[in-house]
Amino acid sequence: MDKLIYTAMTGASAAANRQAVLSNNLANVSTNGFRAEFSTYRAVPVRGDGATTRVMALEATPGFLDIPGSPQRTGRAMDAMTTGNAWFAVQGLDGTEAYTRNGSFEVAADGTLKTNNGLTVLSDGGAPIAVPAGAEVTLGVDGTLTA
Repeated sequence: MDKLIYTAMTGASAAANRQAVLSNNLANVSTNGFRAEFSTYRAVPVRGDGATTRVMALEATPGFLDIPGSPQRTGRAMDAMTTGNAWFAVQGLDGTEAYTRNGSFEVAADGTLKTNNGLTVLSDGGAPIAVPAGAEVTLGVDGTLTA
């Protein structure tokens, strides 16, 4: 039985995946801290008898665009933007340290500093940042947090 259908399917699968990546990039273009994803593919010859002209499409080293977007002034004192290759450390859903570029912060009812989607922001020592009750929080240009 000829396996040509599997070879053709790799090309169709690559085209569908590329379209999914492009639509995700377009849907998130205005999301704070979003980095566009790349999708690249390469043609790999199939080895074997009678297969010298056949190639399969394989994903090749995908990545993301590491260029910061344009800054958007929000007027909120609790919004921050990273520069260069900086990230904000947060506590992930599984409890481990994770990183985000989303700099829209708020103080939760329990006094911890959180991102706008509820992740706890961590200090440079890895501990949750606690804000004293009733304190006014300011973010410095150098990244310092003052309450």
